[in-house]
Amino acid sequence: MYHHTPYSQLRALARMLSLCCVLLVCNLLYATNTLAATDIDNDNDGITNTTEGMTCTTPSATFSDLIGSTYYASATTTSTRSAGASFGPDKLINGVLTDQNAYDGATEPFNPPLDITITNVKPMDASGLYLANDIGVPGDGIKDFTIEFFNTQGASLGIETLVGSGVTNIATINFSKTYSSIKSFKLLITTTGPSGGGAAGAVQIREMALHGRISAVCSGPDTDADGIPNYLDLDSDNDSIPDNVEAQTTVGYIAPSGIDSDSNGLDDAYETSPGAGQGLTPVNTDGADNADYLDLDSDNDGLTDLAESGLNRPDANSDGKTDNAVGNNGYDNTLEAADNYSDPNGPINTPQTACCRGYTAHSRCKLS
Repeated sequence: MYHHTPYSQLRALARMLSLCCVLLVCNLLYATNTLAATDIDNDNDGITNTTEGMTCTTPSATFSDLIGSTYYASATTTSTRSAGASFGPDKLINGVLTDQNAYDGATEPFNPPLDITITNVKPMDASGLYLANDIGVPGDGIKDFTIEFFNTQGASLGIETLVGSGVTNIATINFSKTYSSIKSFKLLITTTGPSGGGAAGAVQIREMALHGRISAVCSGPDTDADGIPNYLDLDSDNDSIPDNVEAQTTVGYIAPSGIDSDSNGLDDAYETSPGAGQGLTPVNTDGADNADYLDLDSDNDGLTDLAESGLNRPDANSDGKTDNAVGNNGYDNTLEAADNYSDPNGPINTPQTACCRGYTAHSRCKLS
């Protein structure tokens, strides 16, 4: 049976729909590849690092040989000598030039290579390798080797192929470029220097270190206490609504364009012109306490944003935070295809409030 709707109800519905307009926006996947030093929006959410509270130390303007245990936490290897004794690389980072370690008696080229992995106490920027080869007969030091650099997440920063045969005492071997924020590095040594009286296939090394400086160290608030600072967290309050969405009103929502023509790390959609660098000014719907992207009840109506979102994530204790695990990017694992920063608005591609189910028409009601 067809039922007529009273005119007054139609008018009320029209008013709600005018407020709860549907914005047709495209969810474009993108990733910012600029270096952290020039990236003003590390997590691609449109809110600048400064707005999200990031502060960084200023690194030294000069590079030097960073030698000794002050700079290196550990040195390890999986290699053994022919006699079966372990090669102990800990002496390579103790800063003492009167002792050395040896890897003896192997047929060259080493197969598998002699591997040495050194982990830094703090991330470093480096342009070369300080190397103190054989303390005795020249030629027993390392000759052909590669060195690979890794960041704090364990991702490779690049590989250098180097020759150290000319280092009979102490020298710094330059890299092809400067590597930033190195947390660890791994050497794979295949051959030794030309014979000089030492044992065949002998590698004798006193010390090695990076020629560089301590990288800038950045920190910032971690609102949801998930171990990820807000400037690297796609959902800083852990309510499953991405910061990119909560930082904006529904009606005025601007989707990421996926374009960063000036390479400053900020999507061009969030600056008046490329390079201007403004970023989003986070909205504060209730005008109290925190901005919406840090507020678990953005309109102070007693209902959490998570409950109002329609995303249907579990929240057993009703604290307004998802019970699901979050990834390294701080977002609910069940709502993303990949744990990275390529999709800053997550599944909420088209914010809309037409299906708010009676909730206040504000930025909380943002459903795909």
